[in-house]
This record gives sequence, structure tokens and C-alpha cells, in this order.
Amino acid sequence: MEDVLLNKKLQQITAVILHKKEELAEQKRHYHFYNHDVYVQLVPWRIKLINIYAESISSDEELTFQILEKWGMEVANVLINLQLPLDIALEEISYYRNIIGEIITEEAKKKSFLLICSLK
Repeated sequence: MEDVLLNKKLQQITAVILHKKEELAEQKRHYHFYNHDVYVQLVPWRIKLINIYAESISSDEELTFQILEKWGMEVANVLINLQLPLDIALEEISYYRNIIGEIITEEAKKKSFLLICSLK
């Protein structure tokens, strides 16, 4: 019974993140000096990263790793096509990991849900 309750709470947190994904992906508009074309091409893979992070909250760790690995290959191709340095992807990954961590913490507090976890 506890597992079902835990999974339900995790799915609720996942739903909150997924509901905010477009807003989160757009919020870096002024954060970098990207030209508009580059910005437009970065938003979809930001959304995909946010989806992966959100779904990983209540998904199997191995499956999440496989999905994230595939996303990483796609990102490499996007960066090459846009002639952007790898530092951009690393910064994006870190940025969104931190943002998702903040959302998880906020939602857990709202639900009086004790989380003992680490985002890698």
C-alpha cells in the first residue's frame, strides 16, 4: 500500500513538471546571447530534457538512462549542426536538473512529502 501511495505522489510531482515544461524551456530566452534561430532550435530539446527528468521521477532507472543516452546523441547532432560548443549542452543539463530539483522540493513540501533522494 505504501508503494502505491509513494508512486501516486511521485506521479503528481511528474505531472506538475510536465505541465510547466514549455514555460521552463522558454525561460532561458534572455539567459544567453543566442540568436533567434538558435534559440528556436534549442527549445524542443530543452522540452525533451525536461520530459526525461520529469518521467525519471517515477520510472525505472535503467529505462531513464537509455532514454537520456539517446537524447544525448540527439543533442550532440543539434550542437554540431548549430556549431555550438559542448559547454552549452552541459550548462543546459545542469540548469534544468537544478530547476527540476527545486520543483520537486517545492511540491514535496506542499504535500508534506519527505524526499530522501539525490538528482545526479
